[in-house]
Amino acid sequence: MDDRPVQPLSLDDPVLVVYLGALILFSLLCCARLLSHWSHPAIRRLRVHPWRIGWIDFAIFIWIAFCWTILSQAVVDFIPGAAPAPDETISPTVILITGMIMQGGLIVLFLLYRLFFWQLFQDPINSVAIPLHAAARKGIFYFLGFFPLIWIVGLAWMLVASLLEGQGIGIPMESQEIVEYFQETRETLQLVGLVLLATILAPLAEELIFRAGIYRFLKGRLRPFPAMLVSSILFSFAHMNLMSFPSLVAVGIFLCLAYEWSGDIKVPIFFHAVFNLNSIVLLLLQN
Repeated sequence: MDDRPVQPLSLDDPVLVVYLGALILFSLLCCARLLSHWSHPAIRRLRVHPWRIGWIDFAIFIWIAFCWTILSQAVVDFIPGAAPAPDETISPTVILITGMIMQGGLIVLFLLYRLFFWQLFQDPINSVAIPLHAAARKGIFYFLGFFPLIWIVGLAWMLVASLLEGQGIGIPMESQEIVEYFQETRETLQLVGLVLLATILAPLAEELIFRAGIYRFLKGRLRPFPAMLVSSILFSFAHMNLMSFPSLVAVGIFLCLAYEWSGDIKVPIFFHAVFNLNSIVLLLLQN
């Protein structure tokens, strides 16, 4: 990652202004409706079954995912000409290939783990079967409803970072590498591939690992909110970016809530996909 600072949001493009206006309007409406649900315990009832497996079995699950993540990064060394010079960054094509191998592999490994160790999956991942179109609608609703809170967390973190910087405590606030690749790439195929990676493979892999796996396991040993918090901190830490760390912790907690309130893992998957897609749209509209 380079040392370029995060660029402020520019409102010179009327299309960007219209998009932001629509996003803010619909998110506030959904947020108001979401907050009104707090008065209805049946709506916000926790539905997700804990994953009741032993620590050794869970450690094996995490170890497999971790080893594959590390191994998939090594693909760069096997692509001719892919290894960058000391003063260069990795090309978007290499990042795309590596990301697809890593995220796609995590999905396959999760499915294989469930297939061969079926006895560890007596507690179902989904407690409610929601049709795909209904899950998509719920995922979009939860994204819009929680978006103002995510934005507030991000704004508060930027304010804290600014105050700390005034006290001589500098915090690295560079954007994630994937963000920089979206900003730099101009090739259509690369762009399409990055969009598919960010909106399909990554949400599927990360929700299976962090919500269907880690969160459900922790829920069997902790109260629900501590389980949400710990799994969300791990989720944010996995992205290895200090600038977005608090916002991603908040996103992780809201994904857990969407999972709990719906009872179907497809809902947070769609939430996650729309969250990533929104970030991509904002990046592209600023270019």
